[in-house]
Amino acid sequence: MFSLASSSALFRRASLPTSLALSASSRQTLLSPRSFSTITPAIRAQQRLSRRLAASEFLKSQGSKGAAIDGGSRNRAFMAVFTTLTAITAWGVFDETSPMAVAWEKSGAGGLWRKSFEGFIKPHHDALLPSWPMPNVPQDLPCPHTLVIDLENTLVHSTWDRKYGWRHAKRPGVDKFLQTLAQYYEIVLMSPSLAGVAEPVVMSLDPQQCIMHHLFRESLHFKDGVHMKDLTALNRPMNRIVCIDDCDSDVMQKTNLIRIKPYSNPRDRTDKSLEDLIPLLVEIAKSNQMDVPKVIASFGTNEAEGIVDEYRRRLDEKRNQYVQQTERSFLARGGNRMEAPEGVPQLQTESAKSGLSAKDIAGAEPVQENVGGVAGWWQSRKESKEELEILKRQKWQEVMEKRAKEKS
Repeated sequence: MFSLASSSALFRRASLPTSLALSASSRQTLLSPRSFSTITPAIRAQQRLSRRLAASEFLKSQGSKGAAIDGGSRNRAFMAVFTTLTAITAWGVFDETSPMAVAWEKSGAGGLWRKSFEGFIKPHHDALLPSWPMPNVPQDLPCPHTLVIDLENTLVHSTWDRKYGWRHAKRPGVDKFLQTLAQYYEIVLMSPSLAGVAEPVVMSLDPQQCIMHHLFRESLHFKDGVHMKDLTALNRPMNRIVCIDDCDSDVMQKTNLIRIKPYSNPRDRTDKSLEDLIPLLVEIAKSNQMDVPKVIASFGTNEAEGIVDEYRRRLDEKRNQYVQQTERSFLARGGNRMEAPEGVPQLQTESAKSGLSAKDIAGAEPVQENVGGVAGWWQSRKESKEELEILKRQKWQEVMEKRAKEKS
């Protein structure tokens, strides 16, 4: 019979290659009952090395290459399944009409599913702007009209190349547009870009800080794969909001939208799209229009070019009516028509020179007769309220002008 020590020695001799077998003295030391007390660190290191080499040769003989291939196949299969499930889930989230979304609704899990993804779909706050009046404005000022403007291809055009990276071209007329309308509107910038990317561009674009609020991707509503501007989340009266954007599919409330031509050519320095909108927007604020969607709808289009052309046509018509009325009144008194003196410029098609306001464009309210009683009191009260609104708007304009001077 073999002893335990001899069987162990035979196992070690069979397991190790011939070239890696221990020397006779080492084997004698290992088989000795007192070997545990006489093994030196050098012998232990030699033993560890022998075991590692033996294990390596054993794995090679058992086909470790094939095992590695099998492991890689399992990893690829796992990634394929994970990618497929992720794609199906994203399809159901991004497209509400997809079969996956319909199946969730039929199963009754649609509400729970939407709630789990609510943080990615809806704006991060129900009210994106602070309630009026705000701490940094006089408390007795009324809430002005709100002007919502887009950034990309509306105020700037961005390009990227390998040599210079990202470069941003400012649209012609941006400075005049912002500085003029900041006196009449609460300007809000809404952009689908990330805040960390777009904020430096906005700060460089608007050093005067005419834009009062900056809202980025986390403030937009994600729907059908698009980050959309939800004007109802601004915490402002919808009938007093004007939105300027180059893409109508990015705005949920299209009745408040004026679609401007995209600024896609940074070499075009003759673009006047922003400057052409200034007279109309100023008149809407000055006349305190309470139904901006009605004013926009009266033009028959929401395209900025069409609105500007129709606005100018109405200005010309109003001017011609005024000139004809003046001539008829003068001739009725027996006077003769006098030629305009040389060097005097003709009337231009601008609202400030023609006397045309936004009420002439959208239509004024019916005029009530000056009667006594309750009707007379109501008319007097309404006139006093309009005068008070005019005074408050003048004060708002003074505050904004003072603020601009302090920053400059």
